[in-house]
Amino acid sequence: MFGSSYFYSRVLLPEQGQVLYYRPRRGVMNGDTVIVPYGKNNVEMVGIVIDTSKYKKWNVPFPIERTKFIKRKAYFSERYKYRKLSKQYRNSIPKVDELAWIDELEFFDAIFDDS
Repeated sequence: MFGSSYFYSRVLLPEQGQVLYYRPRRGVMNGDTVIVPYGKNNVEMVGIVIDTSKYKKWNVPFPIERTKFIKRKAYFSERYKYRKLSKQYRNSIPKVDELAWIDELEFFDAIFDDS
């Protein structure tokens, strides 16, 4: 495995207010809403992929053997709940531009709001 590269994704967990590292699955892109295992009991949580980076074995941000994998992309019913992430979470992330799609969802939600 000399010279091996590993991909790591930073994932925002809105319910926990944390950004954690996970190993991505194929097809997962920045801004995707995903399901990830969280904690010792591997409780399924909804998260949002902030960014994905490539690392060599010696400079990974979290030990390879302890890093969990993203399980899958979230279904619409799972990600609908997070369409209005508060500005508090968006401002806590250095790369806010990658979550610009949230503003679009809030815009459309305001247009079609029945209340």
